[in-house]
Amino acid sequence: MVKKYVTEHNSGIHNYYFDRVACKAVPAKTGGRGCQGGRMATDQLVRQWSIIQSLIAKKLCTLEQLADDCGVTTRTVRRDLQKIEEAGFPLMNIRREGKNTWRFIDGFARVPPIAFTPTELFALVWTSDLLRVASGPLLKEDLKAVIKKIRSTLGSDKVEYFQRLQQGFSVSPGVQKDYTMSQELLRQLTAAVISHTTTEIHYHSLNREKPEVRKVDPYKIWYQSGGLYLIGYCHLRKEIRMFAVDRIKFLNVTREGFFVPENFDFDEYIKDAFNVIVDEPVTVKIRFDKSMARYIEERIWHPSQKIARQKGGGITMTLTVGGTLEIRNWAMSFGSHATVLEPDGLRQEIQSDINRMRQNYGLEPTNTLRAPERLTRYGA
Repeated sequence: MVKKYVTEHNSGIHNYYFDRVACKAVPAKTGGRGCQGGRMATDQLVRQWSIIQSLIAKKLCTLEQLADDCGVTTRTVRRDLQKIEEAGFPLMNIRREGKNTWRFIDGFARVPPIAFTPTELFALVWTSDLLRVASGPLLKEDLKAVIKKIRSTLGSDKVEYFQRLQQGFSVSPGVQKDYTMSQELLRQLTAAVISHTTTEIHYHSLNREKPEVRKVDPYKIWYQSGGLYLIGYCHLRKEIRMFAVDRIKFLNVTREGFFVPENFDFDEYIKDAFNVIVDEPVTVKIRFDKSMARYIEERIWHPSQKIARQKGGGITMTLTVGGTLEIRNWAMSFGSHATVLEPDGLRQEIQSDINRMRQNYGLEPTNTLRAPERLTRYGA
């Protein structure tokens, strides 16, 4: 009966409403197509459909107007509006002449229901899982709300497929920074980035004992390797700098606006970073022995990497990165399976690190730095 009613009154979006509200609320014996769910009566569904039609026809409605049209209280209408919005209908609440009014976004009635292909649903599940991992507890509830709204646009067959995808794929977080106590700061910082408003931050860098105040034009917030980083123009240093968000102890949003320079290219800015450090580019060559060669070849460690096979099964990797700190730590993480061949300065840094490690373990340091062996490209 419900579907017959809505079909007779508007064939353009009745499926949208029926699949997202009525199908989930009406028991099978009342015409709900076998759907499971709550005990909403048919008259409630018809009333909600009438509210939708009123909003489409009148463009702008108050609670009182909708209550008069439906013959119910404003409290009931408010609950209906909440249900309609939760089902994915694009409602807008506008304050006008001292009263709250409701409307749909322009052109909503002419927009067909959203249809997802199986591969698009897979991309959605995969991306939502990545976002969940990236944001941690910060956006947990917001992400759940987004997924809930997207699911509300799916038919029953797609909902089942969506659930199977969620059960069949998973993304696990690696080492992450904890932003549980920084949610308000992140909201303020995000608002400043979007509105192009200068901020004053109390920043506690790793190489200073106390925080210092920096005036920054925030260009972008970047998530990388389990952490959030602010990229912006530092008024103190007179250049674009990167700040770890977790080291911002206090933030004050000023009333000063700014413009992001037209020549600022974020991808260009970070292109040489091996991880997050932006520094002068250095070309590095590293030899990996046979036992580690395939592991290295299977991955893209940096966009600039070039790999050459060597006799005996080893490989060499050549890449251009920002500074030597991150690439040094990475190369040393492979222990004796990796040998830095170039540049000489990086080889000396590693030798110094090895000597300090030897002292930590009660061994005598070595002062000799042998030249790397001559390499022969495989197949040359």
